[in-house]
Amino acid sequence: MRHLSSRLFIVLSALLIAGEGGAADQWTLKEALAQVLGENPDARIAEHRIRSSQSRLQQAQASWWPELKFQSGYLYTDNPVSVFGATLNQRSFNSSLDFNDVPATDNLNLRGLLTVPVYSGGKNSATRNAARAEYSASRMDARSVQLALSFAV
Repeated sequence: MRHLSSRLFIVLSALLIAGEGGAADQWTLKEALAQVLGENPDARIAEHRIRSSQSRLQQAQASWWPELKFQSGYLYTDNPVSVFGATLNQRSFNSSLDFNDVPATDNLNLRGLLTVPVYSGGKNSATRNAARAEYSASRMDARSVQLALSFAV
């Protein structure tokens, strides 16, 4: 009898608490799913994996783009050998240059290089295909996590 009365007490307490909460504490299925998918660590990890694989896909696709590089260098010296090399490089050598008393010289070099990938032995294609497969797998994994959580709710 005592066991029955404790169960009755629990049921009545639950009904009383539910009655006091009112409609504000009740969730729709859509709200419950949004809460679980937004707060669950597995769902967050799956979203981060999608973003990570999407970044790798963008990086793999960038290997097909042209690449532009710039390089510069500056030299200031009064070393006779370096002065002679700089004057030859600048094509300003004349016979009046005194190697026993060379003036200081400076040399500025600027270079630009444009490379366009033409052939890489299939490396770029293979990398892009692997990145696409990884992105697709991460999206499927995230969907399976969402479905499992939805089923649990």
